[in-house]
Amino acid sequence: MAFQAEQKIKSQILHALGTDQIFRLLSDPEVGVLMKTLGLLRNLLSTKPHIDHIMGLHGNQIMQVCLYHIVHLFVCRMCNH
Repeated sequence: MAFQAEQKIKSQILHALGTDQIFRLLSDPEVGVLMKTLGLLRNLLSTKPHIDHIMGLHGNQIMQVCLYHIVHLFVCRMCNH
């Protein structure tokens, strides 16, 4: 639904969920929840104007969450070796 939607609809989706809820979902320890939330973000960020708009509003938070997961994955892999 979100992938081909207009920017107005994408903004309404973000508003309805709330950025706090999206970031809580991105921090969920359940991998399935994380993957679904990342899929939603991918669909919301489907064109350059949409990416620019949403990243302009929430880019710092999105990048912090991505960095957290990258570091967490790295640490987990290092602990298993």
